[in-house]
Amino acid sequence: MFEGKVKHLSWQGKGKRPYAASALTAKEEEILWTAKNLSNSSPRVLSQTMWWLFTQHFGLRGRQEHHSMEVEDFVFCEGDCGTEYITFGEHPTKTRQGGLNTKRRTVLSKMFVTCGARCPVQFFKQYLSRSLLELRDKRPFYLTVINNPNIEIWYKKQRLGINSIDLWKYLARG
Repeated sequence: MFEGKVKHLSWQGKGKRPYAASALTAKEEEILWTAKNLSNSSPRVLSQTMWWLFTQHFGLRGRQEHHSMEVEDFVFCEGDCGTEYITFGEHPTKTRQGGLNTKRRTVLSKMFVTCGARCPVQFFKQYLSRSLLELRDKRPFYLTVINNPNIEIWYKKQRLGINSIDLWKYLARG
């Protein structure tokens, strides 16, 4: 009886349906930049901007991928023409777990220098420069924000929590 009712409701378009997220349009992204939801204006906004840039450039989706990142996973490189870029050597993830049957990305993701105020490499460098000097080369990537930061140091030594990172996915729909 129950199985029949479920089938009947699904034929009416009710029940389990996939909940796919819709992509932001260029206009919606421009609104985020214009409204300063993406910028380097404060510690929290700069962290969210890094999350956004990594999602766009390196294809990071889940909060666990962002939470497990370390500063040493990133490498500054220079192309043949002298163009600076950053590569990301990711940890094993839910879909790429490592082992003998490793599913490696076929192309190494790169984030290139761009001209203008929205250069992702410049945001990256500023983010690193806002932590304590001894933490700039080896540490978790996302650090907890200092609520009343001084001029130079914006982040604590403590790793940012996974639930705080998870909230950033609502940034675009805020």
